[in-house]
Amino acid sequence: MTMIKIHFERKVVSGQMREALKRLLEEFTPLPPPTLAMPGRWAPPVNVSQEGDEIFIVAELSGVEKEDISVVIQGHILQISGVRNLPERRHNSRFLQMEIEHGPFERIIRLPSAPSEADALYENGLLKIRLKNKKEQEPVKIEIK
Repeated sequence: MTMIKIHFERKVVSGQMREALKRLLEEFTPLPPPTLAMPGRWAPPVNVSQEGDEIFIVAELSGVEKEDISVVIQGHILQISGVRNLPERRHNSRFLQMEIEHGPFERIIRLPSAPSEADALYENGLLKIRLKNKKEQEPVKIEIK
């Protein structure tokens, strides 16, 4: 067996790979993927869908009080944050198993455009957010004189 040493110029290969990966991701994901939580915080699961010029986001926040949830939109970024408190327990009790996350949470979602309208509803442990995109302006032809 003959070994062949192949030398790649690192900048060229990494740049080409980066561009190929970027094109692949853009082709298969209409929205940029949501980012995860900050270290030390848990991230609630979310569903993001689009219908026409509206985007719908549903976050699963069971056990969180409505007053402990914050939703902030800044440009193309939607931030859902808050806290789920540790459930109360009896004085002499101890957990045998604990799988439900508690403490501060945060989820940041990149939007395709800055919304012009937004509303939210929290019921049955689900935070439902509706965002209406700004209408894209029609191209305007400028007459040359």
